[in-house]
Amino acid sequence: SNNAAVFFVDILGFSALTKGEVSGIKDEDYEAWGLTNKHSRNHSYLAATILVEFREALKTLKNYLPKLNVAQISDCAFIWSEDITELLRGVHFFMWHTIRERGVLCRGGIAYGEIVSVVNNDDELGAFVVGDAVTRAAKNESRLKGPRITMDVEFPQSVWDNAKNAVIQEYICADLFYANHSE
Repeated sequence: SNNAAVFFVDILGFSALTKGEVSGIKDEDYEAWGLTNKHSRNHSYLAATILVEFREALKTLKNYLPKLNVAQISDCAFIWSEDITELLRGVHFFMWHTIRERGVLCRGGIAYGEIVSVVNNDDELGAFVVGDAVTRAAKNESRLKGPRITMDVEFPQSVWDNAKNAVIQEYICADLFYANHSE
């Protein structure tokens, strides 16, 4: 086990879409996702198409920052790193990329702490991660509404304590973290 920063990210509205609970989807909505065949114009095809875009965004992130560990589970993913600033770079990139380039809205939670991970590139089932930080990251995500990221109140201090570069510390702690007092 070791300490790492963990980001849990989830596609907004995916469960409702897969259950057929999203009403008002029009032909132009399907066409916007490339579903032009009448046969493919249903909630299952749309959900699968969105999931492919989400997976492509995860692949793009992995290509951009290959040191990050990524594990996708259906419409969500865990992204983690022992380098807290590398993870924050990845979170920033991923959230903007999924919205601007892929058209997928996500919500996320971040935590720092103890994890146990298995990353084996030869394993066809991929990486997995468990631990207190993983549980807290997922719990943080569930606290929100809309495309946002939340974290433990102690997370900025973890960045301050673990960032290797003083310039990055100052930038992250001063410009990226904002208190949300709406609980």
